[in-house]
Amino acid sequence: GSSAFLRFTCAFRGAFPAMATKIGINGFGRIGRMVFQAICDQNLLGTKLDVVGVVDMSTDAEYFAYQMKYDTVHGRFKHDVKIGEKD
Repeated sequence: GSSAFLRFTCAFRGAFPAMATKIGINGFGRIGRMVFQAICDQNLLGTKLDVVGVVDMSTDAEYFAYQMKYDTVHGRFKHDVKIGEKD
C-alpha cells in the first residue's frame, strides 16, 4: 500500500455541506474514473455528493493521479489532481 492519497479539486471551492451524500467508489478502472469525472464535471462533488473513499488494491496514488490526468480515451481531466501525504 501507498502512504499517499489523491486530493481532487473540482469546481466547488467551499466547505462541504452537511447534506452531501457520502459515497465510495469500488474500483478505479475506466468506469470508476468516469463516474468520478462525471461527479466533478456536474459540480456534484461537495454539493450533492462527497466521495469519501476509493477502493482499488491494484496500484498506488501516483498512478491513479496519472490515470485521472491523462485518460487515453476520454482526454485530460479538467480539474486539479494533487497527491498528498496520508493523515
